[in-house]
Amino acid sequence: MAVNLADPSCVARAADAMPGLLGLASVLIGNAQELSILLGAPPSRIGEAVRSSLPPGMVVAATMGGDGVLLTAGGRTEAVPARRVDRVADTTGAGDSWTGAFLLGLADGMEPRDAAAMAAEAAAAVVSRIGAHAPEPLAAIGRERRGAAAREGRR
Repeated sequence: MAVNLADPSCVARAADAMPGLLGLASVLIGNAQELSILLGAPPSRIGEAVRSSLPPGMVVAATMGGDGVLLTAGGRTEAVPARRVDRVADTTGAGDSWTGAFLLGLADGMEPRDAAAMAAEAAAAVVSRIGAHAPEPLAAIGRERRGAAAREGRR
């Protein structure tokens, strides 16, 4: 099960339910502010807080907008950059596109880092045009990314 924290006020309001909910999850997605509230750690220490507070097998993505994502998986935390675009037209839907593409990649068996890179491609496609839609389906973006990962020797 994946949990998307969705909103800082939601995290604060549901604080009592979070331990039980997170006990069922294998994937946790939130922005740095949401994870900071959830874990009681400053945004600069999110990676450390994730590794010490959450189950070791959990994949955790701390999204940071145009700065990419801080990804914790397999006991390692690494930064996965956002894909730069020539011109940001509209950020509406970028986070939802990132989340959908990331979960699609994981469900399709991609390594978390490759799924995050694919998600960055999807979010970049969305912000480069007006309106919350990608120019192609997420599955097509995923096929391209899986091909790149295979050429690099990863799934």
